Amino acid sequence: MDKEMKETVLRAVDYTNTEAERYNKRVRICNGIAMLLVFAYNIIKDTSLHDNSAVMIGLDIVQGLAIGMLLMGLLYSSRYGAKIRAFKHRLMKRQG
Repeated sequence: MDKEMKETVLRAVDYTNTEAERYNKRVRICNGIAMLLVFAYNIIKDTSLHDNSAVMIGLDIVQGLAIGMLLMGLLYSSRYGAKIRAFKHRLMKRQG
C-alpha cells in the first residue's frame, strides 16, 4: 500500500512539473517574440519608413502586441497564473 501511494505521488509531481515546464516555455516564447517586436519597432521608428502613415499604423499595432504579450507573460508567470489556467479549463469543460 505504501509503495503504491509513493508511486502515485511521484507520478502526480512529475505531471505537475511537466505542466509547469510547458507553461514556462510558452511564457518564454511570448516574451521572446515581444522583445523581437519591440526591437523591430525601434529599428523602423528610427528610419525614414516611419514617415509613411500605413507604416506608422503598423508600428502602433506591433507596439500594442508587444506590450500585450509582455503583460500576459507577467500575468501567467505570477501567482495568479495557475488560477487563470484553472478557470480557463473550467470554462472549456462547460462549453465542450
